[in-house]
Amino acid sequence: MGCKPCKFVLHGECWGSDACSKPLEKKLLIWLLAKYKARKRAGFQNSVDQALESARRQVIRSKYAFIISYPDTETGPDTRLVEPIFDESNFTFWVGTGPTSRKVRQVRANPQVTLAFSNIKDDSNLIVKARASIVEDIEIRTKYWKSYWRLFFPDGPKGNDYVLISLRLRN
Repeated sequence: MGCKPCKFVLHGECWGSDACSKPLEKKLLIWLLAKYKARKRAGFQNSVDQALESARRQVIRSKYAFIISYPDTETGPDTRLVEPIFDESNFTFWVGTGPTSRKVRQVRANPQVTLAFSNIKDDSNLIVKARASIVEDIEIRTKYWKSYWRLFFPDGPKGNDYVLISLRLRN
């Protein structure tokens, strides 16, 4: 139980002798990590509310997402990076695009899409299965507009060069 000459024994292990095979720092880190993991597991509750809160946090912390559409079985899924706008009130995502874009054509052909979020800082990701629809209503397009999008859509939210894709969660 411990090394000779042991200065400090914790849970049957020597933590303070220079003669130990593991340096003090490494042992301490392993012990702290085990305690941290045990505390995290004890506080984890697998509830719907906790899952929704975790998903909401992930979406808010992720500026970009991949939208994956499924145009046909021959070519497989089609993926592109987007900057969705998230409406927390009804967990709906909005993506601005051009009315003749490939995204619009693919959504019209098959409205089933996937959004994939990733956050390197939190070492987490979120996959959202959604049903997409094209929104041309000017009031809604104005509500979900970012001013710097004028670089891509010079006529602004009321112009003919901009539509929205609404992405609602699938059941």
